Amino acid sequence: MPIDNARLAPMQPGVSVEELKAALGTSWKESSLQAEGHLHIEEFGTRITADGRLGEVHFRAPFELPPIHGVRMGMPAEELHRLYPGVERISDEREKYGWTMLKT
Repeated sequence: MPIDNARLAPMQPGVSVEELKAALGTSWKESSLQAEGHLHIEEFGTRITADGRLGEVHFRAPFELPPIHGVRMGMPAEELHRLYPGVERISDEREKYGWTMLKT
């Protein structure tokens, strides 16, 4: 069974690993001990917590995400700030890979 992007797109922190397994189908693989809970499959990444839930969730282009709460991948910053005036950028080491982390 291939990855079900429609089921993968709404993944967010707190979702159970069982829901993630269902969305990933045969692409599911257990995180190795060395990976410390991190799992990366194609354009999706997450960190699984000790209680079997998603702790962090990351999507990267070209993953086709429908807008989430009005926010879409590749959205210009000005447009995002109109929707969420208080949004702040979080700087970390992932920026060198083209990632942008935001918090509201």
